[in-house]
Amino acid sequence: MKTRSFTFTLMLIILALCANLVYSQAPQGISYQTVIRDGSGQPLANRNIGIKITLENASEVAYYAETHSKTSTGEGVVTLTIGGGTKEGVNTFSSIPWQNGDVYVKLEIDPNGGSTYTPMGPHTKLQSVPYALYAASGQQGPAGTNGISIEWLGSFSSAPVSPTLNQAYYNSTDKKSYIYSSTGWTVLALDGTEGIQGPEGPLVSGTTGQTLYNNGTTWTATSSLINDGVNVGIGTTPTQNLDVNGNMRLRSTLYDYNNTSGTLNQLLTRGTSGVLWQTPSAISIPNGTGTSGQLALWSGTNSLQGTSNLSWGTSLQVSSLTSAGSDDPIFEVRNKDGKVVFGVYQGGVRVYVEDAVVKGAKGGFAVGGLSNQAKALPVEYFRITPDSARIWVKNTPTVKGAKGGFAVGGLSNQAKAGTLNELMYIGSDSARIYIDDTPSKGAKGGFAVGGLSNQAKGGSANYFNVSTNSTGNIYPSQKRVMWYPLKNAFLAGQVIIETPDSVGVNSFATGFESKAKGNYSQALGYNAIARGQYSTAIGYQALAHKNNSFAFGYQAKATSDDSYAFGSGAQASGNKSFAFGSVGIDSTGTVTGNTKATGDYAYAFGLGSIASGKASLAFGANNIASGSFATAIGYKTNSGNWYSTAMGGYTTASGFYTVAMGYKSTASGIASCAFGNQSTASGVYSFACGDGAKAIGARSVALGAFSNAQGAYSFAVGYSSITGPSATAATALGRETNASATYSTAIGYQSASSGIYSLAGGNVSTASGISSIALGDHASASANYSIALGRNVTASTQYAIAIGNTTTASGDNSTAFGNQTTAVGKYSLAVGYGCTANAYSSTAVGSYNVIEGTPGSWVATDPIFAVGNGTSSSSLSNAVTVYKNGTMKLKSNFYPDADNAATLGTSSNRWNILYSVNGTVATSDLRLKDNIIEISYGLAELLKLKPVSFLWKKSPQEGRKLGFIAQDVKPIIGEVVNEGDDPDKTLGINYSSIIPVIVKGMQEQQQIIDSQKQQINELMEANKRLLERVEKLETLNK
Repeated sequence: MKTRSFTFTLMLIILALCANLVYSQAPQGISYQTVIRDGSGQPLANRNIGIKITLENASEVAYYAETHSKTSTGEGVVTLTIGGGTKEGVNTFSSIPWQNGDVYVKLEIDPNGGSTYTPMGPHTKLQSVPYALYAASGQQGPAGTNGISIEWLGSFSSAPVSPTLNQAYYNSTDKKSYIYSSTGWTVLALDGTEGIQGPEGPLVSGTTGQTLYNNGTTWTATSSLINDGVNVGIGTTPTQNLDVNGNMRLRSTLYDYNNTSGTLNQLLTRGTSGVLWQTPSAISIPNGTGTSGQLALWSGTNSLQGTSNLSWGTSLQVSSLTSAGSDDPIFEVRNKDGKVVFGVYQGGVRVYVEDAVVKGAKGGFAVGGLSNQAKALPVEYFRITPDSARIWVKNTPTVKGAKGGFAVGGLSNQAKAGTLNELMYIGSDSARIYIDDTPSKGAKGGFAVGGLSNQAKGGSANYFNVSTNSTGNIYPSQKRVMWYPLKNAFLAGQVIIETPDSVGVNSFATGFESKAKGNYSQALGYNAIARGQYSTAIGYQALAHKNNSFAFGYQAKATSDDSYAFGSGAQASGNKSFAFGSVGIDSTGTVTGNTKATGDYAYAFGLGSIASGKASLAFGANNIASGSFATAIGYKTNSGNWYSTAMGGYTTASGFYTVAMGYKSTASGIASCAFGNQSTASGVYSFACGDGAKAIGARSVALGAFSNAQGAYSFAVGYSSITGPSATAATALGRETNASATYSTAIGYQSASSGIYSLAGGNVSTASGISSIALGDHASASANYSIALGRNVTASTQYAIAIGNTTTASGDNSTAFGNQTTAVGKYSLAVGYGCTANAYSSTAVGSYNVIEGTPGSWVATDPIFAVGNGTSSSSLSNAVTVYKNGTMKLKSNFYPDADNAATLGTSSNRWNILYSVNGTVATSDLRLKDNIIEISYGLAELLKLKPVSFLWKKSPQEGRKLGFIAQDVKPIIGEVVNEGDDPDKTLGINYSSIIPVIVKGMQEQQQIIDSQKQQINELMEANKRLLERVEKLETLNK
């Protein structure tokens, strides 16, 4: 069997199994429609389905078969025409013998769109409607009666006035069609039921011109593609038919105004009508020849030619001609006088600087003197060799004016006679710069980098200036490197000091108009501000507002004591809070929010995360921890209450002490927990874990995919297990189990317990009665206090018990045990195989007993106990039947358990009448007897017995009976009298034991008879002789 299979439930809706009889020939096809669902009952929407239709007879012999490939609708509906598919085999649709009347349809499908078909149940017989197909080729029937003509009036909201016979219309108000007859308007037809509601489409908000795109989860509006109805813009609001803002990549051919794609080396140019592909020569673009990497040289007329000693590959290359001499330059830069300022030669590179004593601005970065170029050996001011780097400074007082070269020294020393001052010294032990800051007129000492053109002017525009400031303010801002002695502070960059309190003691500020206002603070960047003591602000408009605060990044803000903000737009406003991260950005690039730690002691880490609760933690992207001591980790998680925790993606922990982890899980009840995909724990102290799990009831637990614990204190574990909303303390364990009543329990697969205190376990078992129990396969306990245990067992009335296989207890307080047993009567018991206890308070055991009796009341003639020995439901039989009136029937022999060990009846429990066809047999085998003696009783004792007739006191209605009185017999023949063990010691007579006495008496009587017979014979002989003598005497006397 496949590891994964689908069971498809088909709701077959035959919309039209009819042929159109209006035309002269019947159509060769039958309309057919079906809804295809999966094992959970959900329609298979928008899916390609492979379908096979077979028309066959009752014995499944195929008349015709065909296949279809159909795509289901959003509601899982598939519509096809039988007869219009791909035929299989040699038979045709027209060859189907409709006249036989036994055409069945069999449906098989492949849900994956292939040809591996699965039968969808047994075939179904087509009824009479499609047999119109047979009418197309059948015999001509008798002429029918004239039909009626219907005049269709149209559609109206109410009935037309003054109608005539057989006029019809459609009522748009009640959605029915009516026909007018002699009795008035009669319903002719009505609209079908409303179809299945399709799934709700996504509701997406946007602005004018925005378009939709799918981000992998849902549809959302985007400004990446704008459509205003006329123009389309990519990355911008369009002003032309197509307006693209940003890079564009063309992966195919671009066609011009003439709808041509151009050829090799053509250029796209703008013509009078639009852009066109053209060759360079057609638009008078100069061209020429060259090799790879060469630069083009204009010929002066109309062509270009590649240069041989100047080329561009991965870098600009200037090469000397191979014919050049050892002193020929490779590259030279000359001034207006033709003197070399910068030269590249065969052996090295030289830079020359104007050093003549002239007025005006001097040369900039100077290495060497221009005036020395004509000398045999030029004077070097700056030299770099393999062993050293050297700078020579000319400060001799033999010339007037500003000195050339790279000078580090005091301006006041230029006029002194030969005094050698070390202005900058770099040695093995130190690096030193000496600055003359004496308040003299003229240029001031210091370390300055400025423009050469400003040396003769009254002021100096400093580019780099290390100096002091004692005035207390610099406003507007200036480019400075400055020591601020009023506060022992250091400032550099575009410095601004509106007032002395804009600078903190021992503070440091650098960048553009940055301010370190707090004592011992630091501000670095653009408009960075460190207001708090010991605070630090670094970045663009970073703000460290309170003591010991730290802001680092673009517009980062740390506005509370001991707060820390790191990243673009990070904001730490809570006391001792931490914000680390950047502004949030969604999948379209839209900014969603800043990383914020607004709660005291809060921590916010990641893109756009917010920790607003006291001591809260938000970690990840766009998370919100708004509850005190709350934690939000992942993407767009939200922990909104005290001690709540949300982790994963789109999770929400909104209740006190809640935990939500996974994807779109929600924990809203107090102290609730939700884990997994879209799980929900909304009940107080509830717990939900799994895909779509829901714990709605207070203190409920839901574990497993789509489990749902709705009742308070309920427990739902397994796939789609459910406890109902009113099912307090209910338990559902397994797959698709349902415990919907208080204290009910459902365990297994699709088991359901809907009665209070009920228990259902196993496969598709149901316990719907109060305190009912159903355990097994398809067990059902539907009544209060009923019990069903086993396979296909049913206990349908109160206090009923059904145990075994296919047993049924349908009578109140009835019990059925075994296989296929049934207890129908109240208080009945059926035990065995195929037994039925049908009578009130009856018991049936064995196999297939005779079914008889009244289930609901006591009837004396009904059986109370039956031992069945039947072989099947059609061959019922009883071995023993005991009736409520005391009557018992035995079907065959009746034996005691041991030989000569049992007694039938007692002195106090006697049989009334014993019927027998062949009498009773008493064992009398010589081999079983010992101490045999002849009895002494005989005729004398018999003559003493007194036979009587009598009436039984308890049953006089039975009439007079014949017998003996035991008290009379006992002194005569004591062995035949039995004294009972009852309290009255009732006497009884063993009548069969009197038989030997009777026989002995008859023997004795026979002896007497024989003796008397002999005497009679002798007397008769003597009498004969006497008679003969008399006769002779008479004769003689005559």
